[in-house]
Amino acid sequence: MTTNSLRNIRILLCLFFCFRMTPFIYAGEFLFTTINASQGLSDNQIRYILQLPDGRMVFTTSGNVNLYDGVHFSYLHRTTEYVYPLNQYNGHYRIYQSGDSLLWIKDTHKLMCIDLYREEYIPDLDAYFKNREIQAPVEDLFVDDSGHIWLLIANELLELNNKTRITLPGKYSGKLQDLNADSTSLYLFYDTGEVSCYHIADQKTVYNIAAYPASEQAEYQNTSLVVKSADGFYQLRNGRKGGLFYFNSHKRTWKKLFEQNYTLNTLIITPNGEKAYISCVHGFWMIDLHTGTQKYIPLLETGNGQIVSTEISTIFQDRQGGLWLGTFNRGLLYHHPSMHKLTHIGRNAFPVSPEEEINIESFAEDKDGNIYLKAHSRIYRLTANEQKSYVLKSAAIPSVSPEILNRLNPNKNHHFRNKVYNTLYTDTRGWTWAGTPDGLELFTSENDSAPRIFYRENGLSNNFIQGIIEDKYRDIWVTTSNGVTRIHINPENKNISFTRFNQLDGALDGEYIKDAVFSSSDGTLYLGGIDGFSIFHPDKDSIHPMLPDPPVFTALRLYGEKVNTGKEYGNRIILSKAAPYTTEIELDYNQNFLTFEFSALNYINHERTYYRYQLEGIDPQWMSTFAGRQGNATVGKGLLQAVYKFTTGRLYIQSHGFGQSSSVERQSDSNKINHPCTVVENNHGLYPVCSHFITDCFHRYPVVYLLEQKGNGTQA
Repeated sequence: MTTNSLRNIRILLCLFFCFRMTPFIYAGEFLFTTINASQGLSDNQIRYILQLPDGRMVFTTSGNVNLYDGVHFSYLHRTTEYVYPLNQYNGHYRIYQSGDSLLWIKDTHKLMCIDLYREEYIPDLDAYFKNREIQAPVEDLFVDDSGHIWLLIANELLELNNKTRITLPGKYSGKLQDLNADSTSLYLFYDTGEVSCYHIADQKTVYNIAAYPASEQAEYQNTSLVVKSADGFYQLRNGRKGGLFYFNSHKRTWKKLFEQNYTLNTLIITPNGEKAYISCVHGFWMIDLHTGTQKYIPLLETGNGQIVSTEISTIFQDRQGGLWLGTFNRGLLYHHPSMHKLTHIGRNAFPVSPEEEINIESFAEDKDGNIYLKAHSRIYRLTANEQKSYVLKSAAIPSVSPEILNRLNPNKNHHFRNKVYNTLYTDTRGWTWAGTPDGLELFTSENDSAPRIFYRENGLSNNFIQGIIEDKYRDIWVTTSNGVTRIHINPENKNISFTRFNQLDGALDGEYIKDAVFSSSDGTLYLGGIDGFSIFHPDKDSIHPMLPDPPVFTALRLYGEKVNTGKEYGNRIILSKAAPYTTEIELDYNQNFLTFEFSALNYINHERTYYRYQLEGIDPQWMSTFAGRQGNATVGKGLLQAVYKFTTGRLYIQSHGFGQSSSVERQSDSNKINHPCTVVENNHGLYPVCSHFITDCFHRYPVVYLLEQKGNGTQA
């Protein structure tokens, strides 16, 4: 190929994101969502969990390494030739990440390595080490919190990149179990319970301190797992017993925090250092590291009411604040405090026969705060015990006050401006919301001649509106024939955004009933429907959580065919690295029908992830994408597919959270990005992005295509 016959197009891909961590709020009860082989996991025997720097999750199972982007799983299959022998390692299954490109997998006397840039195993680790001038057999391998690789060779430790060498004392030879480091010191943890501190600069031993006396060594000598903290290290040890120890590196003191007469599998410390989670043979332990309070959770409840009793092989907290539990036979269990926000009271809670219908028509509250509800001609009283479990009891009509009876039988004729509506509500702003069988109308003033109308494509769960109510934070809640929607109005600019709730949030799975909405004196919302009702306690702090990671470039397709890493297309390797690590793509002039795929990394609920996009200079406003095609973008179960014809220009990706859509009029100068992330260029300079939006593909000036990833709870 010559430059005269081909014009090379360079595309620079970059992901722009404003990082913000969501605080992890520990609920009184843990409700989990299951992810298993039926959702794409390779098998249900989980061995280890970690998170890559780009935000993707890694789940190792008995047969494969699973990479998960919140929507799709991809697999890396292991074969025996990829295994390197580790003579000195006899501990549990471990995974380390060095730098941003290598995953080191340790098992009893075994070592494997995955090159993430190519998403494949390194087939010959012996050759890998020899290419780095390591001729002697590697007996063990460790990676510290900074991503530095340490090799144990005979009685010597070697840091692979900087070639730092530390000779171990003879009495410790073969007994090193774990290590970690800070800016100046290397900490070595032995099966004797001792920690040895080395000053890295002069390679001298600073001190040796044991966690327990020699008489207890046999109790904990088998395995070690070290987790670094702000002031020291937490160590999970196993032998005849399992124990959690803390070493304060400043005070040079050990403390035993927790002990059980069985094996403790995995340890995590929350980022704020407040809690420890320890997985074990049945369930897990939660330990408050400030107070010492211990809570054992042997039985795990799923969002659909299933009780799971199983061994938790591994446990992990992601950067979204979600808690992952890996099991030996049930796949993954996932909990996040933003899930299950609504409490669903189903027909099983009602003292009725199975064949009897339950349609919740209305709610009322007496002066003592007791909640009553009406279903057909029957009245129930709702009570909550000390464990916050709700109980329904039939209430005889003679025992109910006339005032409550009147409230339970409201007038449901809604007339407004000479029109009959399904439901009407005037909020504290003076705005009137009118529900119809086909959309939600909004009148913001008495002078409105034509209301604004919202439909499912704007963010409603369904177009058939059943009930409307305002919570104590001035958010509007809309029940429909299929789901519930929260509407947030920005107090500064009055922009409107929507959040849809489904079963993962604890919402009723089915149809809500006309006007069966109620707000109690403490602000709790009650939303009635068929076969039950939903309860929601408004929480201002969790209204707008944000994703901590940028969207990930997951795949490139050329004429509909997925481009594989390292494969030649037209005598050119398009992806030299896997898509998430690709920053530059070079194409021939005729390779001009492209599809870019991005994932929002929404582990909470990927089906509530929405995107907005704008062709700068062409589209006057942001365009919203839902689970269907709009313009040249498609969202399929949370994955964005953006298609371009005759593509040149600049591609931007911006992330602003998860699970919330936005009304299209929310365009402002603050939405613009000043940093070009994707530049498409050929021998004749910059050309515009061309899709079916553009009729003239040869504008004089470049056109910029902006894509914004949206989600549940945050305005752009």
